[in-house]
Amino acid sequence: GVTFVLHAPAAQQVELVGSFNAWRPGEILLDGPDATGRWQVTVPLPQGRHEYLFLVDGEQWRTDPGAAFHRPDGFGSHNAVIDVNDEDPG
Repeated sequence: GVTFVLHAPAAQQVELVGSFNAWRPGEILLDGPDATGRWQVTVPLPQGRHEYLFLVDGEQWRTDPGAAFHRPDGFGSHNAVIDVNDEDPG
């Protein structure tokens, strides 16, 4: 799986949405916050390139500041991008 992390100490809820779940909120909730304000979730993702954002408290879209790549989202902001490679041939 892929672990996603966001530092949002004041948040009441953080969700992960992206191309891998058709940008549907309410499906992938992060656990947290811990004592440092860290939220996280580990998600199994298929191989390929995925775009995603965090949805904080149901209204604030946030890109992942720790993502290696970002891409314009067409709405004046940027999506985080992750490339998932199948490193375990099974």
